[in-house]
Amino acid sequence: MLDNTLIEELRLRGRTERLNLQWFGGRSTQEPAVVVDLLMSGANMQKRHKLRRVYGVSNLQLPSQSLSKADLRCHEKHLNKLAVQPYAQVKPKLLIGLDHYHLGLPSTTMQLNKCGPFAANTELGWVVFGPATNSYPTLPSCLCVNCHTDQSLHNAVAEYFETESFGVRAAPAIESEADIRAREILRFTTCHVEGRYQTGLLWKRPDIQLPASYAMALRRLAGIEAKMRRDTNFTAEYKRIMNSYVAKNYARKLSPEEAALTNDRTWYLPHFAVRHPNKPGKLRMVFDAAAEVDGVSLNSQLMKGPQEYRPLPALLFHFREGAIGVCGDIKEMFHQVLVQRDDRRAQRFLWRNGDTTRQPEVYEMRVMTFGAACSPCAANYVKKINALEYRKKVSGAVQAVKSILDYHYVDDYVDSFPTEEEPADITKQVRAIHKMAGFDLCNFASNSSRVTEALGGDGATRQIAKKEGVLEDRVLGLFWQASTDTFGFKLKFNNVDSSVLNGMRRPTKREILSVVMPIFGPLGFLSNFVVSAKILMREVWKHDIRWDEPLPNNVNAAWECCRKQLSTVAEYVVPRYYFLNGKPKALQLHVFVDASEDAFTAVAYWRSTNAVGEVEVAFISAKTKCAPMKSLTVPRLELQAAVLGTRLMSCVREEHSLDIDDCIIWSDSKTVIQWLRSEHRRYKPFVQHRIAEILAATTTANWRWLPTEDNVADEATRANNFIDFSSSARWTCGPPFLLREEQAWPSEGFTCNHHEEADKELRPKFALAIQTGEDDSMGPEIH
Repeated sequence: MLDNTLIEELRLRGRTERLNLQWFGGRSTQEPAVVVDLLMSGANMQKRHKLRRVYGVSNLQLPSQSLSKADLRCHEKHLNKLAVQPYAQVKPKLLIGLDHYHLGLPSTTMQLNKCGPFAANTELGWVVFGPATNSYPTLPSCLCVNCHTDQSLHNAVAEYFETESFGVRAAPAIESEADIRAREILRFTTCHVEGRYQTGLLWKRPDIQLPASYAMALRRLAGIEAKMRRDTNFTAEYKRIMNSYVAKNYARKLSPEEAALTNDRTWYLPHFAVRHPNKPGKLRMVFDAAAEVDGVSLNSQLMKGPQEYRPLPALLFHFREGAIGVCGDIKEMFHQVLVQRDDRRAQRFLWRNGDTTRQPEVYEMRVMTFGAACSPCAANYVKKINALEYRKKVSGAVQAVKSILDYHYVDDYVDSFPTEEEPADITKQVRAIHKMAGFDLCNFASNSSRVTEALGGDGATRQIAKKEGVLEDRVLGLFWQASTDTFGFKLKFNNVDSSVLNGMRRPTKREILSVVMPIFGPLGFLSNFVVSAKILMREVWKHDIRWDEPLPNNVNAAWECCRKQLSTVAEYVVPRYYFLNGKPKALQLHVFVDASEDAFTAVAYWRSTNAVGEVEVAFISAKTKCAPMKSLTVPRLELQAAVLGTRLMSCVREEHSLDIDDCIIWSDSKTVIQWLRSEHRRYKPFVQHRIAEILAATTTANWRWLPTEDNVADEATRANNFIDFSSSARWTCGPPFLLREEQAWPSEGFTCNHHEEADKELRPKFALAIQTGEDDSMGPEIH
């Protein structure tokens, strides 16, 4: 091989071929090259040697070579004989391969230094090989330039631990001007065509002018093609997806005349494919609407639109209400929504099936893409109006339409029913309604074999993962084992080095963040474990260290305790259905709140009594928050926990369709109980605002005191090195006293006629504030 610049200097001519290179891991690539034959000889030598089939490549970029005087010190008297002189930072432009190995065979060798290098006399003269002292400075290679700081990430994490505004009720949300405009676009552009719905992109302004993006898309295409040359499996799957897009009419190839027609909203989308860590072997095509040209991207000119999805906890609450659970999803939902013709020019892309010898062809996506900011909103809008149109035309579809409007999260369908008679009929009706919009509801799963069989007659039943005979399905991010009807947990940290997870080395600040934040728990099943990780993250945040700097010694021990428990989480299971003993005849909601200097927590349970008087306690949900960076007194943190418990209680009541007989909130803080029961209400603003929110949703009769040892919320207020993940753990099953009659529950062990106890608890803090001259922002609420 030789550098093309040498071919030009020698004025050589050859033929164009492709150079195939392969190296470790089965990786391979093809590069264009000019093949030449040439003659060469050693310096000051008459004999010429022919080199056949030499590949000339652009920018050979071989490492620089240097030979210093120190390397030749032992044989300075032989230098003239060897015709070898020191040289520095010389880049070779020719590689002689084993096809011409005879040119490198030595007839004589000489050791120039004790440990090398060595000199050898060959057909091309004397050559030097082996280790050199290399006293010359090496030229640095810059592989990546990052001009962006991590300030945005720093601010995001800092805000996560900030609770200054927590506890003050937010004003009712007012629809933004952007959402109003988005609704208008959807309302005027959405129509039913070709057996599905068509709508427009949600442009921020009517006068959008996009910069030229062809060159950017072409560069990105070259990057994908380079990856395709390295990975044959990736290539085959990528081509299959592209061919399917054209076959399904999701994409259309433009003629040269059509491609030449452009306007101010013409945009070329780069594309790439990603692999889901939990779905090995499966690629998902993504059109990168966030790719920028001169600081402008397609997404920067699109609105997200109103987000009208029900919260994840609300959907999961409903999923746990009925004895029979059913879930499914809409296949390729975004691609079933057509984009109006005028907006398709903003969804062009380049493709040439991996053939880099020809110019790429121009295609356009006819449908909504995975990657565009407005796709989720537009697809959800189409799903909603299709269901409403069906309800107008067909009577008796109330439950099926409700399932579409209330029990879908974008493309996921999650529902539950009291008996086995309803699910199959209603789910089939839901599927039929979706068909009218071109949506295909499939991949059904249920804990009832009867329902599964009824829905799987057409092969639409799924088996997501099978390990040791247990089928697992993902329901809104949670692992659901339909056979046992329980939720399980698998913590996978694909972006964290295995040496960190197995304890071989200390993690960096960034790696700690990568461990803590991906732990997904919309219902807080793992709150008693996650709070330890959150507290650890907060302690790391207090240290002024760089993102890629290892943990300081004083928090490394806490990480070790957290790390060792990561694998034991897999043992933890929680029943999906609340009422395993049967439909409740009497139902109570119990919320426990607690706080420490590290965190505050609220956790909710059902206490149900069935028709034969059997009592059952079921975990509903939990919420935890770390104490803020700015220190607060423990009574104030206990008040924060009371606010958190109030909000959790309101959420549970509003998002369940169950008849609740009574709601009780338990706290082990006498101060908080006194604040709530006091009649004068003359408190500082911090307490006053929070008391007002609590009493707007509850009455003093809802609040009860209990000793700390009976407060299950205490388990999620501090780091715990020994989490009990068994099915009988108190965190999962609730405090034991709830299984007893109410007369045996904890009773208040303090007087409530005045707020003397609160005064006593806070008086030491109050005295300290007077002595130090501090203001009342950290002091007691005493008047």
